[in-house]
This record gives sequence, structure tokens and C-alpha cells, in this order.
Amino acid sequence: MKILIDAGHGGHDTGAYDPIDPAQGDMLCTIEGEMAFDIAQRVERLLTGKGHQIYTTRRLTEFISLQARCDIANKLKADVFVSIHLNAHRDPNVRGVEVFSFPGSIEGAKLRNAVYVEIMDRLPGWKQRGTKEANFHVLRNTRMPAVLVECGFVTNVEEEKELHKPEIRQKFAEGIASGVLAYGEGVS
Repeated sequence: MKILIDAGHGGHDTGAYDPIDPAQGDMLCTIEGEMAFDIAQRVERLLTGKGHQIYTTRRLTEFISLQARCDIANKLKADVFVSIHLNAHRDPNVRGVEVFSFPGSIEGAKLRNAVYVEIMDRLPGWKQRGTKEANFHVLRNTRMPAVLVECGFVTNVEEEKELHKPEIRQKFAEGIASGVLAYGEGVS
């Protein structure tokens, strides 16, 4: 399989941002683009050497437009597209993991479900927000099964603390990689 791993946001587009807020007991600063990049690199390392062609959309501080990400995937004729993100919400109590695919995409739903199951197997204590469909640009404008993974909420103090642990980011990466491989075994 040709697998394109997309670290969401990047460069001047930081994505979700959670500043230090001592009054709330929050002593961490989290920038989605940087954390998504770390998870994407971990996924890339896990999939490298498994007999698949692995590609990424950006470097750490690089900005790539949404359409450019789709164009990269479409030009490569990737078999799957995986976009990695972290979530945010104005309510600091909102938490959990969710994985999206494009509405009506049967193969996208299969990939989404496989990735979600593998992540949740590795992070059983995390709130399950479920699998969902969404009309996100990177899901709508790619011509292959595509998913967007939301690896928890940076605006939730407990999840933010967990996301700063390398072993938690590794578990997310392992779940994503295993889900992609499980999907690939089902279509080959």
C-alpha cells in the first residue's frame, strides 16, 4: 500500500492551542501542529519497513494548505490518507477520541473503524467519542479512503497532561498504524 500520513496544521497554522493557565491548574502549553507532527512521525516509523510505501505531507515548521495535502495524496495515487489532529473545545470538560471519514465512503468507513478500534484497544481509559462522518476538506478532496483522527482534547487539562507523555503519543501512533495495516489486510 501507498500510505500518506498527514500531520494536521503546521507552520503559521498552529491548529488548536492551549496556553499555560495556572489558575486552572494547567502548566502546559500545547500546540496542535507540533503534537500532531510528533504522532505522525511515530506512525511513519512504525509503518516503515512493513513493505509499504510511506509518505508524509509536511516537515515540522512547514505550512501546507489543505488542498495541497489532497493534491499530494492524489498525485501519489495513495491507497489511504490519514490526517492526524488534536481537538479543542470551549468547554474544558469535553474529552475523548474520535475518527472521521467522508459521508458515504464505504472504504473510508472501513479504514475509520479499523483505526478507531485499534486506538481504543491501546487507550481503554480514554473517552470513546466514536466514529463519525464529516465533510472536512481533506476527506472530501482526496480520491482514496481517508480518515481524520482526533487524538483527544488539548483544552481538557487531564487529556492535555496525558498527551504530553511520549508513551501516550506512541500508543496513538501504534493504534493508527495497526488500524491502517488491518484495513490493508482486509482489502488485499
